[in-house]
Amino acid sequence: MGIDIVDLSRMARFLRRYPDRSLRMLLSETELGQVRRDPCPAVRLGTSFGAKEACGKALGTGLAGLAWTDIEADCAAGSGDRGVRIALNGAAARHAAGLGVARWQVRTQRLGPEALMVCALALTAGADGAPEPRGVRHVRQPRR
Repeated sequence: MGIDIVDLSRMARFLRRYPDRSLRMLLSETELGQVRRDPCPAVRLGTSFGAKEACGKALGTGLAGLAWTDIEADCAAGSGDRGVRIALNGAAARHAAGLGVARWQVRTQRLGPEALMVCALALTAGADGAPEPRGVRHVRQPRR
């Protein structure tokens, strides 16, 4: 599972500061089109950024070793239920396959001036029906 919180006022400043040429390094053409057509472009941009960050965290890599465009967030597809459809490409798709990710789901919730994104991954089942975590690290919390 990965979680990210985005400051929407920061996204508004980002949109004013950077032209589409810069945004194309971070967003697919589909995502950029959705941002530009949305009545609240900062919210749409924040949702895309947050979904990418949450998915990267759920994959256990953050965005290290991935291109921003390897994770594509389509908000129009799931807007009715606060869902975001995610498409993994390139290194993100290869990493997810290596982990045995069968499917994923992203949900978003607006929290005043911020937005929260949560990404949950489901792994493929083994012969006994239990998930097979391939390459997933479990971090043990220190005892107090």
